Amino acid sequence: MSAPVTPTKSGDETEVTLPSPVSTIDWEVGASDKTKVKPHHFIKEQDINRGDGKALEYGHIPLEYLRTPETYRNQYFCVKKSKLGGNGAFATTDLKCGQQIHAELPTLTAGRRSIYDILEEIDPGVRDAFLRMHGHKRYHAQERRHAILMTNGFSEKRRFDLYLIAARFNHACIPVANVSWIRRADRVMEFTVQEDVPAGTELTIAYGDLTPKQLYNMWGFLCTCGGCVPLTTEDIESVDEAKRGAW
Repeated sequence: MSAPVTPTKSGDETEVTLPSPVSTIDWEVGASDKTKVKPHHFIKEQDINRGDGKALEYGHIPLEYLRTPETYRNQYFCVKKSKLGGNGAFATTDLKCGQQIHAELPTLTAGRRSIYDILEEIDPGVRDAFLRMHGHKRYHAQERRHAILMTNGFSEKRRFDLYLIAARFNHACIPVANVSWIRRADRVMEFTVQEDVPAGTELTIAYGDLTPKQLYNMWGFLCTCGGCVPLTTEDIESVDEAKRGAW
């Protein structure tokens, strides 16, 4: 089963500063596929055309924001610390049901072995952002960079697509999650609000139709969304004991 994009459960102890905001352009929501949401929500007017006759690719996130995803902001939501753990995405304005709030291409695509070479090749600032993410070890000997990739990536046929901004959305079970997501054939992830959401509310997605026990086993967090039955102390000890036996 493919694992969905997961939010970062990172300590994110490094202080980061978001680049100065840049101008935005309002595109009509509900228009054609290419115009229903901006390729990026802080797109600069002069960057609509790169100067070589090519428009920005749909879902493109400028490098300056990928270097500091912990403080990302667009006109719909911002990333900041969450009581659910690590960082979360929060509405910065009142959002309406059916409103698309984000589109993103993967920052990197890697497998268990290729992640090490890819990290050496990418922009140093993006690499640092990757290394600040939390990596939940699914087995004792799992190397940290591989754990980060598995914790925060979308898996398909032994490869993982990592979305540095989308990874900030925390989980809530299906009855409670207020944002839905799809992954298109071109690998762009799209996020759409499922209900009216007032400004200041944390935006959550469902990682899948998973039980709290599965969530704890795969990502190491205890779901407290209110839409499921929380794990008991005995449940947690059972999972932990099974892992120790496997290790």
